[in-house]
Amino acid sequence: MIRPIKIITIVFLLCLAVSGKCLADDGPGQKLSRGIVNIATAPLEIPKQTVIYYKEGVAVTKHFIVWIGCGVVKGMANMVGRAGSGVWDIVSFPFGVPENYEPLFEPAYVVLLQHFGNKLAINFNLSKGVSCSMPPCRL
Repeated sequence: MIRPIKIITIVFLLCLAVSGKCLADDGPGQKLSRGIVNIATAPLEIPKQTVIYYKEGVAVTKHFIVWIGCGVVKGMANMVGRAGSGVWDIVSFPFGVPENYEPLFEPAYVVLLQHFGNKLAINFNLSKGVSCSMPPCRL
């Protein structure tokens, strides 16, 4: 049985192996790191899609609970798709498939880290005009 500390060490070493210049351009290192990140963050698709569908449902009808349920289902489907895309990226990172190491799933990441001076913000890439960054988060 592999101990958690060994798994964390392996993931850390993989991150070190693909960091630096190989991440500056789209290439095999970027594809490998994208695959690892997409597998790790795939569950974030559920709350992301729930927020998107909630905002859409509130604008359309008073029965927003139905829209929240739809968001959870859509989030679960996107989670499976993003995790599958991550597995594909890890397995095929040495090869330029699809062309120029492009991501299978758009956007390429569930969240984007953005730097604002000395502060770090997390952008959840919410579509349909909804903007959410932490901190602060404005919906």
